[in-house]
Amino acid sequence: MARSLARSFASTPRIDVAGITVSAEDAQHVRHWVFCDRIMPDRRRCVRQADHDAPCRPADDP
Repeated sequence: MARSLARSFASTPRIDVAGITVSAEDAQHVRHWVFCDRIMPDRRRCVRQADHDAPCRPADDP
């Protein structure tokens, strides 16, 4: 759900969707990244899920 919501806000300039984390209601101090936080050579972020096994991928890559 967090990924879908983030993608819907991706075109909003002030929201950095790569910085989105989720946590359980009773353990809000334990956060989990939704997206990979690695920065690609062209200075954009990888669009894959956090902890992915495949190589990182920029936003416009098929």
